[in-house]
Amino acid sequence: MQIYVYRNNNQSGPHDEDVIKGQLASGGLSPADLGCRVGDTQWIPLGEMYPDAVSQVPSLSATSADAAAPPVSQIAKKGGCLRPALLTLGVLGLVLGIIVAIGGRYIPSVSCELYESDSHNIDRLRSDIEKAKQAFEYDRVAPLQLQLEQELAGAEASKKNCDDDKLRNNAVSLAGVFAAFVGLLMTIIGLFVGRKR
Repeated sequence: MQIYVYRNNNQSGPHDEDVIKGQLASGGLSPADLGCRVGDTQWIPLGEMYPDAVSQVPSLSATSADAAAPPVSQIAKKGGCLRPALLTLGVLGLVLGIIVAIGGRYIPSVSCELYESDSHNIDRLRSDIEKAKQAFEYDRVAPLQLQLEQELAGAEASKKNCDDDKLRNNAVSLAGVFAAFVGLLMTIIGLFVGRKR
């Protein structure tokens, strides 16, 4: 069981019961200091909660304990640190996920640029071959045909690499979408953690 401690107008915790008992026995905490178990809604003097942990418990009236205690609405809820952590991580995951999802589409690809250049060269060579045939310059057709075959082979390899790059970019974008979705869920959960029912 964990306990919140209210001492000298400051709230701390939650702390393990063993820690509280040890501090009561050593004098680190006073029996007049107030404690509230996680999930409870009332402050109780630690001396009343753990009478065996102290040798002498001064009696406290309920009115003095109630006057010193903060309102019940200020008692930290179970998982009090969980809420800010979930909200922080959730918003961070959401923002980074969106950035990665959008940025994944714009990762530069040398292979795609090379394929585009190869395609342009292939179109130009085909046009040159047609012009040479129409002009009856058959001595130019053979070297142009050889260049065209080389460009076609290179274009095939660069197209495959370009397709691989596009697949990678899609995978990065998908990972970003997933991270954004998880971040959104964490943010939503963080908004509801510790709320009163």
